[in-house]
Amino acid sequence: MQVLIFIWYQHYRPIFFDKFGDITEPFKKKAGEVPFFWHISRSGGSTIKDIMGGCLNLVKASQVGSQENHDQDGVLRVVRIAGAKYLNVDTSTIEGIERAKSFGVAESGKADVVVSHRFVAASDLFSLRNRAKLFTIMRDPIERSVSLFYYLAKADWEKTHDSGLSVYEIDDYAKSDKIENNWMVRSLVNKMEGYLNMDDLALAKEILRKKFLIGLLSEKHESMKRFEIFFGWTSLALKPGVADCEERLLSWGWSNKNKHPKVEPDSKAYKLIKSKNELDIQLYEYAKQLFDVQGEELKLNIKTNILYSTDTTTTTSAVAEDNEGEIINNHETDSSNR
Repeated sequence: MQVLIFIWYQHYRPIFFDKFGDITEPFKKKAGEVPFFWHISRSGGSTIKDIMGGCLNLVKASQVGSQENHDQDGVLRVVRIAGAKYLNVDTSTIEGIERAKSFGVAESGKADVVVSHRFVAASDLFSLRNRAKLFTIMRDPIERSVSLFYYLAKADWEKTHDSGLSVYEIDDYAKSDKIENNWMVRSLVNKMEGYLNMDDLALAKEILRKKFLIGLLSEKHESMKRFEIFFGWTSLALKPGVADCEERLLSWGWSNKNKHPKVEPDSKAYKLIKSKNELDIQLYEYAKQLFDVQGEELKLNIKTNILYSTDTTTTTSAVAEDNEGEIINNHETDSSNR
């Protein structure tokens, strides 16, 4: 059996795989490793980004740094936009990633963290000499899909805004080709179109298991603390004002709360969304298992840690208060739909 797993692994191993350090090994900043946050839309990623930049004062390579005409800069440098520090690149587009690569973002040592929703494309920023250490925060795929629908219907400041969705009911959206189809699995295995099979799911699971530090929106406080412990940011988290900053963003002051109706499990919309995201649902269930395993094996379980303690009780009302604020408001936050 082990031989068969090894043969399968070698056959399906993606070419970018070795550019990412194994998560079972400690983060080695001095050896050139760089944290890479894979941003999954409507999953709490913007909150994590705001904490990294606004609370921990980290230098980010994300989509913000090329604003204010910094996409015309001829050299890589740190810029301040709305009080936060960014490299003057855009890691949200293919063109931006190519420019960032030409600047040598990973090997420059200037980025405390790289952020992108483009998992495979952004892997070009890294190399065997300067590997990425991956982390992300994930959400129940059905909840994420519902949130994305209500968000894109009104977010006219977003490139991905779809004004047509404003006349849709959630049932219409679930039946249409506008809805995402197993976006997480597709992104991980670089197969954005076409048929997915169980080998694709198996590969996505293996990438998560070997390469990702997993965070969960349902465990957002602990997830953030795990990120800080793993990447050596705990000293930054202990600085005056940081705990209050994190508490605000995680518990009550995240950007642009998005209240919307809940979709019940026995509804037609729920069943349709589920049918189009079966592999993502299985991947998410596996990620929850990894979250528990990593807490023990990596000694990152901090639920009783004196550094942080808060009530994370969630609402069960008929209205979902979506705790993923991803609205760009006069460039004041490092936020985007993706």
